[in-house]
Amino acid sequence: MSNKPLKAILLLAAALRVALLVAAWNCPDQLATPDSAGYIELSETLLDRGAFVRNELPEIFRTPGYPVLLAAGAPFGESGWRVTTLFQIFVDVLLVYLTFLLGSLICDRQTGMWAAALQAVAATALAASLRTLSDGVFAFLMTLSVLLLAHHFRFSQWWSLLSAAGVAAASCYVRPVGIMFCAVVVVVLLPRKGHFRRAGAFAGVVLLVLAPWVIRNKVTADYTGFSSFAGDSLYLFAAPQVIAETSDMTAQEARQKARFEDNYAQELSLGERTSGQGARQRRTAVMRTMADNPGAYIRIHLTGCGSFFLPAAGDVLEIAGVTTGQKGTLDVLHEEGFSAALRHYFGGKTWAIWLCGPMLAILVAKYMLAVECLCRRLSAGMGASAWLMVLVFVVFALSGGPASTPRFRVPVEPILSVAAAAGIVTITDRLKRRKEKRSGIA
Repeated sequence: MSNKPLKAILLLAAALRVALLVAAWNCPDQLATPDSAGYIELSETLLDRGAFVRNELPEIFRTPGYPVLLAAGAPFGESGWRVTTLFQIFVDVLLVYLTFLLGSLICDRQTGMWAAALQAVAATALAASLRTLSDGVFAFLMTLSVLLLAHHFRFSQWWSLLSAAGVAAASCYVRPVGIMFCAVVVVVLLPRKGHFRRAGAFAGVVLLVLAPWVIRNKVTADYTGFSSFAGDSLYLFAAPQVIAETSDMTAQEARQKARFEDNYAQELSLGERTSGQGARQRRTAVMRTMADNPGAYIRIHLTGCGSFFLPAAGDVLEIAGVTTGQKGTLDVLHEEGFSAALRHYFGGKTWAIWLCGPMLAILVAKYMLAVECLCRRLSAGMGASAWLMVLVFVVFALSGGPASTPRFRVPVEPILSVAAAAGIVTITDRLKRRKEKRSGIA
C-alpha cells in the first residue's frame, strides 16, 4: 500500500499547527494559561539557581520534565518560546504517526490511516501542541508506552514490555498523573500468562525510575511520595465546590479563601513549614471536607467529569486570538449550566460559535464511531490491548472531577482516534458486504 496518504496526513497535521502558531507568532500570551506561569517560574529557577523551587520552597506539586524542556529554549533568548513551541509541534506530528502505528498494530493499516487523520485534526491536539503546558509531550510519551504494550501483548517480547515501563515512568516526570496510567497497566497485566513476573517487571522498572524523585522529595521537602498533585488538586477544585454547595459562598470565593488560608499559614510559620507539611495540612483539610459531605462530593465529582468530553474549540480560538479565556467560565458551567457558560465565554462574539461547528462535528462523530467500535469489540471479545485502552480512557475521564476541562482528554485523544477509526472501518466493511450481497442477488 502506498505511503502517500500517510505523508499527506502528516503534512496536514504540521500545516494546521504551524498556521495556528503563525496567528500567535507575536503574541505569546495567547499560548499561555494560568498553569503556564508555574512551569515558566520553575524553568527560570532551574536556570538561575539550579534548584527546583517555587516560593522559596522545594516544589512537590509539579515534576521537572516540562520545566527542563522550557529551560532548553533559554539560549534562544526572546524567541525561546517559539523554539519550544516548534519542538512541541514536531512532537505532536510524531504523535499523529504513533497513532497510525497503534491503529495498524491493533487492527489494520486502513484503521491506522483513519486514526492518524482523526488525530491530525483533533482540536485538543491542535491546542496542546502550542500551549505552554505539558499535555502534548505527556500524550506523546503515554501513547508510545501504549504502543509498546500493544506490541508486547501481540508478540510477548520482553524488550517491549520493559521499554513501555521506562517510557511510562518518564511520562510521570512530565505529568505526575502518569502514575495512574502505570497502575492501570499493572491491572491489565495481572490476568495474563506469567502475570506476576510481567506485572512485577513493569512495576519494578517504574519504581526504579521514580525512586530518585521520591528520595529527593523526602530529603528536601519532608514529603513522602512522587507528587502532591492529587491532594492539592482536590484542595483547590473539589473542596471549594463542595463548600460552595453547602454554604453561601461561591466556588470562586471558597477557592480564594483556601489560597489565602494556605498562604497565611505559611506566613505564620515564618518559613519553618516545609512543602511536605503544607501538603499534609491541605490533604487533612480536604479529607475533613469530603468526610463531612460525601454525597455532595461524589455528585460534584461525577458532574464535573462531564467537562472532559466537551470540544476544545475554545482553546483553538484563544490561541488564534479570536476569544480570550480565564473568565470564570468553568464556575458558570457548574453553577448555571452549559447555555449560560456558552454565553459567558463568547460574550458579544456570537459569530465565533460558528467557527466551533466543524470541530464539534468531528468530536461528536468520533464519540459515535468509538461507541460503535466498543459495542463490536464487546460482542466479539476484547484482547489485552483493547482492555488497556478502554480502562485508560475511563480512568482519565473520571480523574478530573470539577477540575476537568477538554485538555484532560489530550493524553487519551489518540486512543479515541483509534477507536473511532475502527468504527469507520467496521461501518464501511458492513456497507461493502451489503452491496456485494445485493449485487450477488441481482
